[in-house]
Amino acid sequence: MTMALFDIAWHEFRRVLLHPLVLIVGLIVLAVAYLNGAGYADTLRLIGSMYDVYRADAFIVGVSHLCASTSMASVIVAAFLSATSIPGDRWKNALNVLLTKPLYRKDYLLGKFLGLSAFMLLFNAFVFSCISLMILVYYGGPLSIMDGTLKVISYLLTLTLACVLVIAFNLLFGVLSKNVLFVTTATMTFIFVDRLWLSENFLGGLSILLPTRLYYRILDPTPYVPETPLPLDVWVQYAMPYIALLLVEIVVLLLAEIHIFSRDENV
Repeated sequence: MTMALFDIAWHEFRRVLLHPLVLIVGLIVLAVAYLNGAGYADTLRLIGSMYDVYRADAFIVGVSHLCASTSMASVIVAAFLSATSIPGDRWKNALNVLLTKPLYRKDYLLGKFLGLSAFMLLFNAFVFSCISLMILVYYGGPLSIMDGTLKVISYLLTLTLACVLVIAFNLLFGVLSKNVLFVTTATMTFIFVDRLWLSENFLGGLSILLPTRLYYRILDPTPYVPETPLPLDVWVQYAMPYIALLLVEIVVLLLAEIHIFSRDENV
């Protein structure tokens, strides 16, 4: 890795940090976290009162359910910020200037990827902090602080990895086309297929390769009752094959993008 790679990553991180979409979605997340935290409190009290029956930590149930419902906000942010990254540089002719300097194309692409990924980790940490705080205020804390903290961190990393896969897909769109309209349309179609379309009816087993399907499979890798989250070590054991698949997808997409972008003589 060269210093130029980290310079590109830092520049990309600052660019998306100040993007208007981030502020708008951040405010929406705050509102949703407040409403869900207040509205879900009675349900969590009911789950907590039946602990002897279900062995459920109501705090963990609340965090997992609310994060699953708000994950679309993170996916949308990751998709649109990454889809407009390379086409945006091309539109402003910034890419022509950058590539005249001693900068490898792979460093440019990996820098974009790292900057966007680091931002999504920060954004998702904000999302999880808001949700956890609202549940703490309106319901209470976990039965075990250590276990609760580790599970929240594991949920955070899982959502971030899913967003990183979304970034990898959308950077591919930006590498394949210089047309901003095409890339934006491809991104909207991708979100529709991944989040809203019944993709398993048409793609069959291949639908597991889509980020959201894979994310939900990692969150709930076994057919347990939803109100009884698995112990962390058991969850890791069942989820590890899906996590490995997600990581392999990211690596394959990055290698394909680097190969295509490095051979493209036009910018």
